[in-house]
Amino acid sequence: MTTRTAEYGVVGVVRVLEALERTSPSVGGPFSVASIREEGAHHLDEKEIAKALKYAQRWRDLEQEALDRLFD
Repeated sequence: MTTRTAEYGVVGVVRVLEALERTSPSVGGPFSVASIREEGAHHLDEKEIAKALKYAQRWRDLEQEALDRLFD
């Protein structure tokens, strides 16, 4: 199993929140996200959340590209 940093989890959470925002009227931004690590909880600031949103967009783009080429 590949070991990954907590940032992967943050991006995953942001991606789920974005999906919920689109499908559930009771969920919406701005989001509040915290990362729990050995040294304690860290609440992401707006800049960190914007960075995670950028990576989530990259993930969607790469996923779409993979799906477009799946049956090539």
